[in-house]
Amino acid sequence: MSVFAEYAGAVPGLMLAGCRGAGLLFVAPGVSSPLVPGVVRVLLGVMLGVVAFGSVDTLGPSPNTLLELGVLSGFELVFGAALGLLALIPIAALQGVGLVSGQQIGLGFATLYDPNVGEEVDTTGRFMAALALGLFVVLGVPEALFLAVREGMTRFPPGVMLDMGLMTQALPALLDGAFEVLLRCSLPVLTIVLAQTILMGFLGRSVPQINILSVGFLVRIPIGLLVFVLVLPAIAGPWQSFAGDMLDTVRVIAGAD
Repeated sequence: MSVFAEYAGAVPGLMLAGCRGAGLLFVAPGVSSPLVPGVVRVLLGVMLGVVAFGSVDTLGPSPNTLLELGVLSGFELVFGAALGLLALIPIAALQGVGLVSGQQIGLGFATLYDPNVGEEVDTTGRFMAALALGLFVVLGVPEALFLAVREGMTRFPPGVMLDMGLMTQALPALLDGAFEVLLRCSLPVLTIVLAQTILMGFLGRSVPQINILSVGFLVRIPIGLLVFVLVLPAIAGPWQSFAGDMLDTVRVIAGAD
C-alpha cells in the first residue's frame, strides 16, 4: 500500500475524531459561552480531536458511503456534546447554590445582565458560576477532559459505536449528586434565614410597634451574606468530590477506564 493510500484511509477517522472534539468543546464549560464565536469553538474542538487522533494505534471501521459517514459524524458530535454536558453539571450545581442562597437572603431583586445567556441573572448565582469555572481551571478539569477523550480514542477509535446505555445510567446519578451538593451547600444559609425569620416573628408579636418587614429585611441581608461568605471554604470539599465523580464518569463513558 502506498503512503498516499495509507493517509487517505485515515481521513474518515480524522473527520470523525474532529467531530467528537467539536461536540465536546461546543458545550464544554467556559468555551461554550456565547461570547466565544461558534466557529472558534468548532475549530478548537476539531483541533482537539485531530490531536487526540494522533494517539490512535488502530483505526476503526472505515465508512463505505457518504451516508454512513454522515451518520457516524452525527453520532460523534452527539457523543462529544454529551460529555461536555456532563462536565457542566458541577458548575450548574454551584450556580444553584448561589441562586438559592441569594433568593433566601433577599438579593433576588439585585440582578445583572449576563451576555452569556442574554438575560438578567441573579448576582450570587453568577458569582458562584464564575467561582466554579475558576475552580475547574485550577483543578485541571479541562486537561482531564482532553486526556479522557484522547485515551478513549485509543480504546474506542472514531467510528466505533459506543454503548450509550452508560450515559443513561450515569446522568441520573450525576443529577442526584448535583442536587445533594446544592442542598448541603445551601443548608447553612437556609438555616440562618429560617432562624432569623422565626426570631423576627417572635419579636413582632412581643413588640408590635416595630415594623418587622423593614427591620427584618435590613437584618437578613447582612447576616445572610456573612454566613454565605463564611461557608464558602466549606463548600469546596463536597463540590470538589462531586467534580471528581463527574470526571470518573466521563472517563468511563469515553472509554478511558
